[in-house]
Amino acid sequence: MDIRKLRGLGIVGAAGAVFRKFVYRRAEMGFYEVTRDDVKRVQPDGYTSEIHPLAKVSLDLLQNPYVTEEDLASVRSHEDAHCVLVRWEDEVVASNWYLAGAVPIPELSRSVGLPSGVFYSCRTYVTPEHRGQHLMAYMMTSFIDERPDLTGFCGF
Repeated sequence: MDIRKLRGLGIVGAAGAVFRKFVYRRAEMGFYEVTRDDVKRVQPDGYTSEIHPLAKVSLDLLQNPYVTEEDLASVRSHEDAHCVLVRWEDEVVASNWYLAGAVPIPELSRSVGLPSGVFYSCRTYVTPEHRGQHLMAYMMTSFIDERPDLTGFCGF
């Protein structure tokens, strides 16, 4: 909102406009359609991937310093939530969450309903020493291979 417009609204009008901006904030989610023929297969040397139900994943296993126990608790009961882990030898070096259906999005303090076959990709983390190895692409292709019903991804 332009500051000149706020000045022209007066104190009450400006306060109302600012309040509406915060209360009715608009967030747009990007949608990325996936066509299996268009997916570039990635298999970095020495890495393996695993897919787990998110309800069975522990905070220690994720190795993600940005995920909290509250984050995990918010999705534990979600019926279509998955975690892709990438290992280098026995160590988890990357992880990404994929959720479908009514997806809780804490940043918006609400849930967003997704169309059938669309997964919300979030909470991605790659340890610093393994960055640059195409691990995000590897996690996505691993998940695509396991989900024949998948039609696309979305995220912010």
